Amino acid sequence: MKKVSQKTLLEAAHNLMFDIDDIELEVLTEEYADILEAINHMQTIPNIDHVKAMVFPYELVTDYLREDVVDTPLSQEEALKNATKVEEGQIVIPKVVK
Repeated sequence: MKKVSQKTLLEAAHNLMFDIDDIELEVLTEEYADILEAINHMQTIPNIDHVKAMVFPYELVTDYLREDVVDTPLSQEEALKNATKVEEGQIVIPKVVK
């Protein structure tokens, strides 16, 4: 399996506009190595293709959530009234990822 190099992590951090120091880079490199090792190990499990994928590992009761109530949505004009820049009916924001 392919390794994640420090160069790749630095490029990703740069593209995502994150500052990353040497200690964080070392920790991330080790964590990616552990993750890739676990993935590699999982691929050696026999008949893994027949196991149903889990969305979440725990059973959770969600009966405390409120009922959905149909309400009148905001008009486009009302939703855009506080936006600083609007083009073709959509809010324009600065690009944050290359």
